[in-house]
Amino acid sequence: MAPYRLLKLESLATMTVFLFWFCPTALAFPDATAAARGLFVETRTIAGSTREIKLYDGYHALVVGCGAYRTGWPPLPNPVKDAREVAAMLKGLGWHVETLENPDSRIFRRSLNRLITGPGKKKEIAILFWYSGHGHTLTEADETKLGYLVPVDAPDPEKDLSGFMDSAISMRTIETVSKQIKSKHVLMAFDSCFSGAIFQMVRARPSSYVQEKVAYPVRQFITAGTEDEQVPDRSIFKDVFIQAIQGGFADLNQDTYITGEELGGYLQEHVVNYTRKAQHPQFGKINNPKLDKGDFVFLCAGSNAITAPPTPAPTQSQDRLTAVTNVSDAEVIVDGRTALNSITVTPGPRRVPVNQKDFNTYRNDVGTTPADAQVGFLASGQPFQQGMEQAPGSPKSRITNSLGMDFVYIQPGAFMMGSPTSDPQRNSDERQHRVTLTQGYYLQTTEVTQGQWKRVVGSSPSYFKNCGADCPVENVSWHDVQLFIQRLNQKEGTETYRLPTEAEWEYAARAGTQTPFFFGDCLSTDQANYNGHYPIHGCGKGRYREHLVPVGSFSPNDWGLHDMHGNVWEWCQDWYGDYPTGSVTDPKGPESGQARVYRGGSWGSGATDCRSAFRLRLTPVDRGIFLGLRLARTR
Repeated sequence: MAPYRLLKLESLATMTVFLFWFCPTALAFPDATAAARGLFVETRTIAGSTREIKLYDGYHALVVGCGAYRTGWPPLPNPVKDAREVAAMLKGLGWHVETLENPDSRIFRRSLNRLITGPGKKKEIAILFWYSGHGHTLTEADETKLGYLVPVDAPDPEKDLSGFMDSAISMRTIETVSKQIKSKHVLMAFDSCFSGAIFQMVRARPSSYVQEKVAYPVRQFITAGTEDEQVPDRSIFKDVFIQAIQGGFADLNQDTYITGEELGGYLQEHVVNYTRKAQHPQFGKINNPKLDKGDFVFLCAGSNAITAPPTPAPTQSQDRLTAVTNVSDAEVIVDGRTALNSITVTPGPRRVPVNQKDFNTYRNDVGTTPADAQVGFLASGQPFQQGMEQAPGSPKSRITNSLGMDFVYIQPGAFMMGSPTSDPQRNSDERQHRVTLTQGYYLQTTEVTQGQWKRVVGSSPSYFKNCGADCPVENVSWHDVQLFIQRLNQKEGTETYRLPTEAEWEYAARAGTQTPFFFGDCLSTDQANYNGHYPIHGCGKGRYREHLVPVGSFSPNDWGLHDMHGNVWEWCQDWYGDYPTGSVTDPKGPESGQARVYRGGSWGSGATDCRSAFRLRLTPVDRGIFLGLRLARTR
């Protein structure tokens, strides 16, 4: 017998939702060469006349599939596959689709928050959310039943109720999320069992035409069945849902639009028939006078009403040159002015001394124009590849251990850690402050690979095992990493391997730069493995690979470090805490705490999260398919 997904949800009297399956994608638009008009709909007024109104600027879907449960819940083989099918369908219609596959509780909650603070901030973007996976119901003291969505790391509530409540996503949380979304129209669909009655739905019969009131705000939802019905892992609900939208079968009045009411009615009728009355989908609007007047509208396949203006290419400065040394804590001297690591000058021939302890002075000429910049200097603040000549007696610039793990030496130096207040992407915990590192250290040129982990520990914990031995190891907790380091030190007969401090990590990631990324103000998917559908504002979109890539697949920064942006998040040694208000030397973070820092972004992250200054934290026992590491080694 196939496993079942059970979900019984409790009172959502004001739940703001209308979404679909959560799958991998991001908002895109068909016919991008056409004029950017948005979605215009011909509606019927109360007086009986017709009126064309602009409804949306675009569509965004968050599609979530949970199947690889690891803490007591039976695994489900199909939710992730189903989510991918829904996502592919929506992408084919020109939607932006964000995919979340097998999220743990931290990633799930963060994605919901991102939905609120990202596309959900825009009133003219239609929002769709889909969840497929286990659900559970707990009965409260007043006999109210409260439903929960179950991330893959949530324990069995019968064995660990406290852990379950900390991890699972209650429908009260979903209700709050739906209200915090500012978008005019939101639709949520749940391919799990729960009672439609608990939502106190207000249902209307589909109209034979789109009414003018469609433009009012609305929160709609659709469920795969009622509270007492089991939804099989092989989803008929999903199949009918895709047919309804992609095939246009839910367009009951043949006007090239499918409303939320039309979709709900079609699903209820056909899923009941196809399952021989084993499932009775529920649909309706939230019972809230400010959120129940409008109706979600899908554009049928083949229509090209929604288009997007081209993203402007980032401009490059054409009248300035920046001389940048790849030797940390070096002084660059031009026209009597001295700066740390880099200095910006007007174009023109000149001699540029670069001085640093333990290095012989290096000199080169700056070209007369950015295009003429000579070896050693490039335009627009990009660091150069040719370094200074190392003086005798200095540490080796690169070492390789018995496992083939490469490390480069990072010179001591000073830098501005965090982000400036002028950065619109910054978070409140990125207070900029000067940090001096008095001790050099080695840092691994790539993230630790699955093959390296397996040789030390004996097995790989990675979810993406099919990626191969050269892909970064992931799904490791901070405590797992400490065990790996302990065994590696034993194997190598040393005590020098460790995680980098947060300051060491950011210093190395920046490699002498102060831009959001080592590569500049924008991050290309030709430079890093991240979710290219979510660039920093004003930067171009790119490819979203939706999986890991082997380490070293992209060019390194000027200090020889690959993938400091994207691929997998990297654990740091520090406990998470507030930054100091003044300058500090050799910071190691708070002495104690509840969460450890991780940095760098991942294959599923937007560009904002991949910035050199961006910080996140998790408890030391947390794992995730986005989480890996890069080793430091004390000199």
